[in-house]
Amino acid sequence: MNNSDFSSKLKKARTAKGLSQSQVSEQLYLSRSTYNHFESGIRTPSTDTLIRLSVIFNINPLELLIPLFPSEIKDSNKEYVNQITEYAKENAPNNILSKLNNLNHSEQALVNNLIDTLITAHTEIS
Repeated sequence: MNNSDFSSKLKKARTAKGLSQSQVSEQLYLSRSTYNHFESGIRTPSTDTLIRLSVIFNINPLELLIPLFPSEIKDSNKEYVNQITEYAKENAPNNILSKLNNLNHSEQALVNNLIDTLITAHTEIS
């Protein structure tokens, strides 16, 4: 596991959004020191936190995860990792729409309200 690559990627994503560590930690409902440990390579975030980070930074979660793979896996499977990344980029919208279509009307309304809330929050942060 290469935490320094992950930490660099995380810091780069945060600074590209113009956010401080405190701002990100508030959005994650974590202490600033816990978030700082992620960027310092002391700790690795949970899967849930990685997903929330990808939403905050508006990036594919794989962009954050790939640096955590051991280098021998990345090197020997570089093409495979690239294929997974491309598949996720191309198919994520279709998978989401498929899941939405399987919801009943009230569940779809709830999801719409959640999306509206997230867009409003994202707009206020940006």
